[in-house]
Parts: sequence; C-alpha cells; structure tokens
Amino acid sequence: MPLAGLRVRLLLLVLVAVIPGFGLFLYAASAQRRLLDEDAVDQVVGAARLAAGQQERNVEGVRGLLAAFAQSPAVLARDGRGCSEASRRLRRVLPHLSNIGAGAPDGEVFCNSVDVRAPIHIDDRRYFRGAIEGGAFAVGEYQVSRARGVAAINFGFPARDEAGRLRAVVFAGIEVASIQAQLGALPLGEATAVVVDHAGIVLGARPAGTYPAGSPLEPAVLERIRLAPAKVAEIRDAGGVERLWAFHAVGSPGGEPAMWVAVGIPTASIQQPVHRFGRR
Repeated sequence: MPLAGLRVRLLLLVLVAVIPGFGLFLYAASAQRRLLDEDAVDQVVGAARLAAGQQERNVEGVRGLLAAFAQSPAVLARDGRGCSEASRRLRRVLPHLSNIGAGAPDGEVFCNSVDVRAPIHIDDRRYFRGAIEGGAFAVGEYQVSRARGVAAINFGFPARDEAGRLRAVVFAGIEVASIQAQLGALPLGEATAVVVDHAGIVLGARPAGTYPAGSPLEPAVLERIRLAPAKVAEIRDAGGVERLWAFHAVGSPGGEPAMWVAVGIPTASIQQPVHRFGRR
C-alpha cells in the first residue's frame, strides 16, 4: 500500500475516534450555556422583583398615610396651624419622607411639616394636578422640594368634605436618599440596579454613583423599559459593558406604574463557567 494512502487511512481512523468525543464536548458546553442562561434570567428577574416589591411597599405606605390624613379635620378646615402640627408629628416617626403637607385647590400650600419663610405653590406639580384631575391617589416624579431643598418623589391625594367638595390636596414625598439607601441594602450581590420615575429620571442606583440621581437613564435601557412586553433584554451600555437586564414596574393603586426598576448582570460573568469548562 502506498505510504500516502496509509497516512490517509490513519488520519480517517483518528477522525472517526475523535469526532464523536468532540461533538459530545460541544453538546455538553452548549447544554451548560443554556442552563446558565436560564439560571441568569431567573436570578435577574427575581432581583428586579425584590427591588420593585420594596418600593411598592413604600408607595402603598404613603397612599395609606395620605388617605387617612385627607380626612383630618384640620385639613378639611384648611387650618394651617393645626394641620402643620399634625404633619410634623407624622414626619417625626416617618423620617424617610421629605415632607408631609396640604395645598388648597389653587395650589397654595397652607400646611407643612417643615418651617417655611415664603409662600409655596404646587399647582405645577404632577402629583397635585393628577390628584385633582383624577380624583384619586396620584404619583409625581423626581423633584427638588421647595420647602427643604432635598430630592424626592411626591404623591398626592384629594381631600373632600362630606358633600364631595374638594377642600385640599394632601401630599408626601419619599426622599431619594432613602430610596438609594434601601436599594443599597438589598442582597443583590454584584448586580447593577436602578430605580427611575415615569420619565426615566434616576431615583436611586447601585453601586452608588453608577447612575446619578436626577439624571436621565441611558437611552438603551430606558427604551427597553418602555417596551412593556420586553421584561428581559441584553443591552450594551455606553461604557461598552453588555448586561442581561430585567425590568419590573412598581405598581400603584391608580394603575399607573409609580416607578420602574431595572437590574442587570454582566453577560461575561454568566458565561465564565462555560469558558472554564472549555479549558479543562
């Protein structure tokens, strides 16, 4: 048999022996990748749900507070002194709230949990307009308090007398610093997490400083948040890092999301075990 022909046959024998094992290796690596991807999706979706649940409890707590406060005799009588004293007592036990107060139907604030030196009007605030136009609990947006100068997201609730006449809009705000602290305390490992208002303005993020409070969320992530059916997506951020993101709405009694939560993990960290498998 010619030497060249022998070499070809030997090569074929080697390939016959190696190819099935190589195919099995590729199948195992592919299967492991699918399992890791599924696990990563479960992990990031669970983390987003956890962070959203935390903020939903905040929102529901404010709604309950305002519903009760709206029935206060001092609010319905637009008694500025009596109402302010009551709101100060409430805020002493609820320090995560930026302010608690009430405004007349024209938007002039007559009740505040903090001392103010000049008249304050809130008729331009989203939560005030929403409470009057919708006649129910309303969600605001990122704002800087005119009474205290701190960043917060405010909520409003209409106060009506027994005849159904609008007497005031009561309001309360959750400090952005409180949202940031709560987010930082969650057991999310190395995940990036961010909470935004209806317009995509950042209310809190982890790691701290990743997305500064008061700044718009990067367009690639915000666009996916607004695509209601797309709750999970792989997105490359402005810094070139690709992450697997999960999105979750923070519900409110009015039906409209009060906020949105997004949690992301680098896709590179998901595939690291596969790469290690391949080097064995």
